[in-house]
Amino acid sequence: MSLRRIAVAVIFLLSTIAISGCHRNQVPPYSETEEMQFRADEARELAGPRGDLALIRSGLMETSVSLGKDEGSSIRLPNWSGPPLSLTLHGMDVVVEHSEGNALLDGKPLVQRQVLLLTELSQQWITNGGISLRIHKEGQGAWLQVFDAKSEPLQSLHPLHYYAPSPEYRVTAEWIPLPKGYHLTYHRTNGGNDLAQNAPGYVRFSLHGQEYRLYATTYPDMLFVVFRDLTSKTETYPAARYLEIPYNSHAFDPKHPFDPAKRTKMALDFNQAVNPACAYNPNTHCPIAPPENRLPVAIPAGEKRYTPESE
Repeated sequence: MSLRRIAVAVIFLLSTIAISGCHRNQVPPYSETEEMQFRADEARELAGPRGDLALIRSGLMETSVSLGKDEGSSIRLPNWSGPPLSLTLHGMDVVVEHSEGNALLDGKPLVQRQVLLLTELSQQWITNGGISLRIHKEGQGAWLQVFDAKSEPLQSLHPLHYYAPSPEYRVTAEWIPLPKGYHLTYHRTNGGNDLAQNAPGYVRFSLHGQEYRLYATTYPDMLFVVFRDLTSKTETYPAARYLEIPYNSHAFDPKHPFDPAKRTKMALDFNQAVNPACAYNPNTHCPIAPPENRLPVAIPAGEKRYTPESE
């Protein structure tokens, strides 16, 4: 072989290695220990004073609302103590007014008039005994959540049920971005209003030799997938199950941070499919899996229906 041919061959080989190296994502492998820890964390959060069972109200905030124990409050809270509290929305600011009482803002006494600047990841909490309030930005509005540590669903909590964890249902997948996005319409449970969202892409994966896709919405910290499969008819919650996939989780190669505008290798772990809040709590309105995300295959992995142990 001539020196020129050898040089060309070497250059081609090096470029091939470089190109493949750039796109070779190393998705962390299946770990049963991780699955069991995920379930323990899910059960602990659900049983907490700010978990799905404690949630008694969730929705877009009106221009002005009042919260308190008396009948004159627009949001009546029997377990509230002391004088009522008012919230007034001004753009993306919320003015909180409260006469001297038992309310706290992030653990400190709430002053008579205070302004909260809202973001999508607001973590400011107003508390009054076992009542917790959180307001955060949701699109162009303010989303108000009210939790009660003495809620009826929380008082009647019973264990969660799962399929046995299985590496078969932690599949290699790929995030496929859509430059113009994809319009999803979610109907919601318990009479909630329809929810329209843009899905900037979908997750493509294969299971038992067949290829499928699930459209996902993105949040500042995670991918969110609402889906159904054939087990929804018998063993899992009929409306939907959720996959919440944090960008910093083992679903992604830590050397290749998730970017919704780029194709990305990832893991799709159905062992971590969970029920929506409405599976436990009639006070909530949850997205139902859209037709695009209803899989024609059974996926016996993750959380089963929330039923008493006697059933």
